[in-house]
Amino acid sequence: MTDGLCEDIAEVQKGTVLLGILPMFLRKELVQDRKFRQSVRFGAEEFITYGCQIAFPRSDFFASVRAVFSEPSSHAEVFDKENRPWTFSCDEISDGRIALKISSAEESFCAVEFFPFSPNSEQRLSEFSKVLREHGFPPDGLASWREILRDRSFTDDELEKFSQDIVKTPQAFLKGFRKKASKEDVDATDMVPSDIEYYESLCGRGCSSTLSDLSSEVVAQVLSDYLKWDTVEGARMALLLSSHPLFSEQLGELGLSEQQLIVLAEWCRDHGDVFAKVGVVEAALPTVAGSRGLGEVLDEIVKQIIALDQEDKSGPLQMMMGAVAIVESEISRTRTLRDWSPFKRRLATFAHAALLAREAAGGADVKSLSAWIMQHHGMRFYLQSLLDLQAEPRWFPEQIHPDLLKQELLGRLSNAVGKLKGGLGEGPLRDTLDLQSVEAPFNTLRRLESHCPGPLEGSEASPRNPIPSEIEEILDHNLSEEKLTVKSVLALINSSGLFLVQDEKAERAVKIIRASNFRFADQLSSGERINLLNGLAGAASRLRSESLARSVRAVSRTYRDDSEAERSYSEEVIICLRSAGAFREFQAWKDFVGEWINELCFSVSAEVSGELRTSVEMICSIEPRLRTELGKGLAALASIR
Repeated sequence: MTDGLCEDIAEVQKGTVLLGILPMFLRKELVQDRKFRQSVRFGAEEFITYGCQIAFPRSDFFASVRAVFSEPSSHAEVFDKENRPWTFSCDEISDGRIALKISSAEESFCAVEFFPFSPNSEQRLSEFSKVLREHGFPPDGLASWREILRDRSFTDDELEKFSQDIVKTPQAFLKGFRKKASKEDVDATDMVPSDIEYYESLCGRGCSSTLSDLSSEVVAQVLSDYLKWDTVEGARMALLLSSHPLFSEQLGELGLSEQQLIVLAEWCRDHGDVFAKVGVVEAALPTVAGSRGLGEVLDEIVKQIIALDQEDKSGPLQMMMGAVAIVESEISRTRTLRDWSPFKRRLATFAHAALLAREAAGGADVKSLSAWIMQHHGMRFYLQSLLDLQAEPRWFPEQIHPDLLKQELLGRLSNAVGKLKGGLGEGPLRDTLDLQSVEAPFNTLRRLESHCPGPLEGSEASPRNPIPSEIEEILDHNLSEEKLTVKSVLALINSSGLFLVQDEKAERAVKIIRASNFRFADQLSSGERINLLNGLAGAASRLRSESLARSVRAVSRTYRDDSEAERSYSEEVIICLRSAGAFREFQAWKDFVGEWINELCFSVSAEVSGELRTSVEMICSIEPRLRTELGKGLAALASIR
């Protein structure tokens, strides 16, 4: 007995000491944890708040709520934090629902979330089903909570946990976001949830090592749950996952009727984001034969995609770029999905970006909003995407630019038509998507970039087509010359982005670069040289060619040391991170990045050191494990006056 008491006292002393030595932000986190407070016997009064002015002591509040739900005709008087009296009672509202009515002499309001305190099992379960529906859960959702409600009412702690669980869904987010946006300006934290449970609700729980596994093991269940919830609204929500054709094709296989597909396509035509538009075409194309009505709506959607203006700063492509940038930036800052692979994280962030794009349609000043996003969040998005190349080296952040995003959509439409057995039947849709018509707008607008990997296809495991023999012959000819030319570099860059290129091609390029004493781009301007080096760095990443990455660094150093060349340290950081994708092993990647960036930090002038320091600090914020390598460089930058 004495030993147990001593152990309890020791635990309390440990907790007290811990609170004394930790920084304030960690103390606040611990003090807010009820279990920690109880373990160290730290007293803290808790309150249930409504709005900014009304706060009730937690214990009194819950005791009074239980009392009135136990006897619905009764009343309870409760005093708030300011000692003002309030009356609690049960009140019947719409659809026969029982709510807690909280009233004073000046005001009153109702709260429906306390039904789990009802002593009546049938009433608890009935209300539970309505809550599932309101918050976007399928009828069989949250099964563990249902089992508890079937047996008994919730404890106070269970009610709080349940209340948190039900608001971490896309439907709950939209409700809260719209409410706030209608009253005041919203910021990034309002636009992008920081709870992992929200993103699990949006695109599924569970880890998968490949895109196909993610599709079969995770996304299939999410799509099914959306349709169980509501065949109309759920199908629209399912199209949020249209960042890859695998998922939109899955939606088409879930048994939607012809009429349901027409209704969904009509909504996409009038209200859908750009990914939903291409997604519904991919979902419905296999069933379009024999349905004139569906074919006509899909034709209208395809023509909308073809007509998208990548130069329109207020258009949907611009909005999607901004939405992706702010969501990726905030998720990077909060580290909410830090344990997810880049391709699964992008499934979540692109889905939420599509949700934001839908909300912005027709109401937001897209030009101003997008400009603000790119100014305040573009850099972090860009750097996060470049750091992702260590794990997935084939997708680059500039591919969300409106011009390249449109190429992505056109390429997906082309692939969807190509997958159809027997092609499209006669009609307007076939005329619009005729892959053989050289003069058709659909074909004249498509460029090589329409075949580049999509945002979820950055992994080495993503399928790539073999390089066509005629293109390989051109590449071999260019790489057989004694001097590397812009033409031969571009051939390597384009081929590595589109096809499965053999390692020996990169090695031949390295040999020519070394033979030129790393000065093969003398005839180019500084801007042209940077663009070419960025492309060559991208080829090194996609080909996982460490020797090519080191050659890119050597070329960059050669021209950086050229007194006549215009130096751009921030651009060189980008080239460095892009090249570093060549390194599969994390330690080798970290060494390469650390050595190159430290070299920049020790050679930069005072005039431009601030910009470089901002970049390096943000890189360390995104990937803290780089601090051990970049600490020396940051110290050097801090010493510059």
